[in-house]
This record gives sequence, C-alpha cells and structure tokens, in this order.
Amino acid sequence: MDTIDSRVTWTSSNKKTVNDIKESILFMFLNNWINGASIQIERINTDQTKLKNAIKELSDSLKKGGRSKKDWSKHQKRLFLDIHFFLVAIANISKVMESLKKIKSRDPKFGAIYKKYNTDLKRLRSIFRNILEHMTDGPIHGHDKKGNALKNPGDFGNLNNNNYSLFGETFNLPATFKMFEALTKDLKGWSDKEVEKFYKIK
Repeated sequence: MDTIDSRVTWTSSNKKTVNDIKESILFMFLNNWINGASIQIERINTDQTKLKNAIKELSDSLKKGGRSKKDWSKHQKRLFLDIHFFLVAIANISKVMESLKKIKSRDPKFGAIYKKYNTDLKRLRSIFRNILEHMTDGPIHGHDKKGNALKNPGDFGNLNNNNYSLFGETFNLPATFKMFEALTKDLKGWSDKEVEKFYKIK
C-alpha cells in the first residue's frame, strides 16, 4: 500500500527564503491556536452558565421537596474538559512564539511582546497543561513527571470563585482570559504593521 510522507524537507539554499516559509507556517499555526483558545473561552463561559443554572434548578427543586431532572454533572465534566483544551491551545501558542522568536530575534517589537507574556504562558504550559497531559506519569503518585513533589497531591482539579486549582497550583480564569485577549491584540498590531505574510493574526 502506498503511503504519503508528510515530513517537510527544506531544500532552498537561500536562508532568508527558508525563514520566510517557516515564518508563514508558524503564523498559520499561531492563528489556528489563537482561534482555538478563543473558542474554548466561549465554551468555558457557556459551560459555567449552564452549570450554575443546573445547580440552581436542583437547589430550588430540593427546597420544594422535589428532584431536578437536569443533570448538572455533565456540565461540570464539560467545563473541566474545556479548561483542559484551553490550556492545550495556550501551550501551543507558547511553543509557536518560542519558534518565532528564533526567526525574529532582531525584531524588537516581537521581542517585547514575547518578554511581556512569556512568564504567564510558560506557567500555564509547564504546570497546568503538562500535569493534565501527563497525569499517569507522576501526579497520581504525588509528584510531577520530573519527580518534584506536588503541593497538594489530593487536588485533582477544582474551581472556586473562578480560581482553577490543580495539585495546589492555581490560576484565575477571568484574569487569564484577559491576558490572552491582550496578547492577541498585541500580536495583531505587530503582525499587521511589521510583516507581510500569508497569514496574519485575525
């Protein structure tokens, strides 16, 4: 059976041309993951509203001596899964920006954007996303995949007053969404003004 080799080989001897191609592809990836994170934020907000409504309906029903037929647990499960995939999108944005930084090393405006958001992005990526993606590699045994002890081994994911916690580490959802919106705005302003590529941040 014939197979298709999906690997890309850079054959051009012109380094600038190769970097231009790589940059265009990275812009495509960045745009895709930014769109993905935006979709997840919308889903998370919807999940929270549906969960609150379902819990209120259950509470009101219990007060009246009845039982709610609405299953609030499915909204809870969906909420935590959507937070997980939001973190996956953020982790990929962080990785793409690291790759772009190598190509745009002499671009002070991109360098400033990278420096401004790198700490927040890497924390979300290296702590929360990595723990969720490698749950069986250590967290269920009380340590991360590198062997470092977890702050709270019994915390497998909680949400309290919009503060998401995982094994003792926390981040605030609205503050993180606000950071992401500011990052998107800064990247869009930089890409529209500084480069002419096939893909620009939408």
